[in-house]
Amino acid sequence: MKFSTQKYLAGLLTLLFGLFLLTPAIAARPAPEPTVSPLAADLQALLTEATALNTQFAGISMGADTFCSELVTASQASSTHIASIEAVDASLSAPLTLDA
Repeated sequence: MKFSTQKYLAGLLTLLFGLFLLTPAIAARPAPEPTVSPLAADLQALLTEATALNTQFAGISMGADTFCSELVTASQASSTHIASIEAVDASLSAPLTLDA
């Protein structure tokens, strides 16, 4: 009985010592980069596009000689943004719902 207890303690001490030696190596590893889901990337791209579109609309001046061309350009950018929204919507496998 005494022999098996000694063997058990020796094995346990060896395991603990091994873990103690590995701990600095484990702690020194850099944290893994967080992964971004494709939906999150698509939504971030839509947000960036919408922010740029908002800035574009805010920069249009009513009295400028280029008023019509600025509106046409903004309209085209809006159409592109709507197409991007529709593409993200079409890529969804199931409808999204938000809880209030």
